[in-house]
Amino acid sequence: MVIDANTPTFFLLIHDRQCNICKVTKSLNLYRHSEPGQYLCQSCYDRERK
Repeated sequence: MVIDANTPTFFLLIHDRQCNICKVTKSLNLYRHSEPGQYLCQSCYDRERK
């Protein structure tokens, strides 16, 4: 990801986070995984809950 003046502030805060399952980095909601330091995107989080 290229960080410049047009990069939304939201992505500056979480640019180093990615989903532990699908590896997506741009998600409005990233949830903490059961493993420390890992995250889940909204789609994977919903699948894991079922």
